[in-house]
Amino acid sequence: MRIILPLTFVLGFFFRFISAQKSNNSVNKNWIPQNGDVYLQEVSVKIATDKPVISIAETGGTSLLL
Repeated sequence: MRIILPLTFVLGFFFRFISAQKSNNSVNKNWIPQNGDVYLQEVSVKIATDKPVISIAETGGTSLLL
């Protein structure tokens, strides 16, 4: 009895793991990959800079760029 119960648990775990992997390899998927489009929703003004901006800080309504 000491061996049967842990063995049943381990085999049950592996069976669920293997069956989950098999069900994930379906050829007929019901989804289509979407493009990763970027939407700039909160941009009010674009500021041109000479160098790329690597850091932004905001304090008291003032934005600082590095």
